[in-house]
Amino acid sequence: MPKSLVAPSNDSLASVSTAVPRTDPNPTPAPEDALQRAKDISTHIEQEFGLSKLGGETGQGPLGFHIGLAPSYGTLTSESLKTMDEKLQVAMASILRTLAARDVKSMPWNDVMAIMRQDATIECMNNAVKRHEILSKPPKRYFFRSQSITDADVLDEIHAWFCKLVQDVEVLNVTKIDTKVLANIVARTDVSIKLLKASTHTKTGRNEESLLDIGFLRFPSITNPLFRLYHIEIKAWVQRKQSLSFIKEDSSGVKGEFYSCDFRPCKEIIDAISPEVREKALRQVEALFRS
Repeated sequence: MPKSLVAPSNDSLASVSTAVPRTDPNPTPAPEDALQRAKDISTHIEQEFGLSKLGGETGQGPLGFHIGLAPSYGTLTSESLKTMDEKLQVAMASILRTLAARDVKSMPWNDVMAIMRQDATIECMNNAVKRHEILSKPPKRYFFRSQSITDADVLDEIHAWFCKLVQDVEVLNVTKIDTKVLANIVARTDVSIKLLKASTHTKTGRNEESLLDIGFLRFPSITNPLFRLYHIEIKAWVQRKQSLSFIKEDSSGVKGEFYSCDFRPCKEIIDAISPEVREKALRQVEALFRS
């Protein structure tokens, strides 16, 4: 049944979202718990790509970094919430419950999209943006290597490539993906390409390895009164071709994919929620961002 036809119950705000039913032995945590459990995307990036982890060493588990969905709270405070539309705040409470009720951090992107579209308090706008960019280098140019993390020309080229991929200054600001992070990605690319070469030395064709795969939801603010969902994935790749009787490397590089889409509050659903439940949601959300 389309979510616009679902009649919400007034017993709980969770009844109009994808939260766990009230009969579940492990009930959905309150929004206060959701905020404590869901770290901002910038925190995840800093913890994974901090200076202490620069270099992309092997033997520490998978090189790829994956976050199914994390919030980006931006500059939200209890004061800014007071001037924000109430429907945005109710939708915010519902989404925080969704983040708390599921292990969204480890979810694949398709499942994240499905969850966002199932939350009855929001609706996806018809403004999705999809882009992909490839940065390739011939085999004789040692561009992606650990030593390149101090090469200003290499980092400038990687940074220009990434900016062309996202074309959104807000992404750079909220994720904290800066030169330091890109330097780490260069180092990890070097390691990944070497591993791909080793695993495909008798094969032809294209092989890829994910380096960065993140989804994050930018929460509304006074200047941006919509939710915006982002997905960014960066992969290292190696292309090999057959040359007479032996295998010859063709090229290698990185590939980036970018997606964004805005969500707005679903007026007819939120209007159907009782005033008492809406007021409770407003109080809970304000408490989350009270300094």
